[in-house]
Amino acid sequence: MNKKYIFGIITILFIVVSAVGFWLFANQANTTVDVTKIGEISEGSQVLGFYVSPDLNSFAYRVKEGDKFSAVYDGKTSKYFDNVYDFVFSSDSKQFAYTAEEGGKMLIVLNGKEGKLYDKVSRPVFGSTGNLPYFDLDGNFFYKGTIGSKQFVVVDGKEVKSWELFLNQTPSPDGNGFAYKIKSGDGWIVNYTTKDSTGEYIGYDGKEYFNVSFFKWSPDGKRFAYQAFDYDGKSIMIVDGKEGKPYGLISEFKWSSDSKSYAYVGQLNTGDMVAVLNGGEVGDKYVLVQGLTFSPDGKQLAHRGYYKNGGVDIIVNGEKKAQYDQVSNVAFNSDGTQLSYVAVENGKK
Repeated sequence: MNKKYIFGIITILFIVVSAVGFWLFANQANTTVDVTKIGEISEGSQVLGFYVSPDLNSFAYRVKEGDKFSAVYDGKTSKYFDNVYDFVFSSDSKQFAYTAEEGGKMLIVLNGKEGKLYDKVSRPVFGSTGNLPYFDLDGNFFYKGTIGSKQFVVVDGKEVKSWELFLNQTPSPDGNGFAYKIKSGDGWIVNYTTKDSTGEYIGYDGKEYFNVSFFKWSPDGKRFAYQAFDYDGKSIMIVDGKEGKPYGLISEFKWSSDSKSYAYVGQLNTGDMVAVLNGGEVGDKYVLVQGLTFSPDGKQLAHRGYYKNGGVDIIVNGEKKAQYDQVSNVAFNSDGTQLSYVAVENGKK
């Protein structure tokens, strides 16, 4: 394209943008703008970064003076640290946190209050992100601090637990609890924290197993389940802190939509499988059990049981309803009063 032509287009755009800017300025000439002093810095200091809360009513910035740094939050200046960074506001703009360094150590400062010094702290992040730290829905602040080989969970400035290693941090759906996997000797344990009916935090310390996995919060976030593997090679479902029966294999764990019931499939020593509803076995034993399906109200459980030589049973709440050559697409209607499925019998659907 011709260079003069390109230059002409750029010139026209500049004129148009300038004209629009002048018009906006002229039409706002009578607008009153309030200017408020938000702080002062001494001569030779530098302002590094400016942060505004989501509701635009609070602000923070980082100040460097010599080789020291401070944080200014809503006009209030912190003490000077070796460094300050990771400034974060909560989503409701009511809380503010940042990381500080002092004497080779690290700490979290929350709403102007200094936390304990650690070798290392996790970066402040608001909201249930699956990693510490985070604020729950009621504004309780969780983060992780490390001293040597020990890692600490800190809740609102108080250390609640310490371990050599914890993994699989999993927040509850309502944001009011979290669970994690903790190294313990040769095995692992699970700890989870949630709230009781009074709103107080309660914690659960699991026993040691060879391994733990499959963390599963209930839909309402008030109940928690996980699968454990003992040192004998058995699988155990732990629900609300209580051990279920050991099985050779466990699969298809599900919560009902109302969080009141749970179900899974367990494999027996014989190799047969059985459905387990709220900790108790329901229905007959089959070579294969599949398709656990709760009704929308959580009051009914349907599943399929397969015979070794062919044939499939439809079972509802432990009661055999029908048998076919093949069954698929099992589902309850919206009020749970009817069960539908696709069946094949004698080669016909």
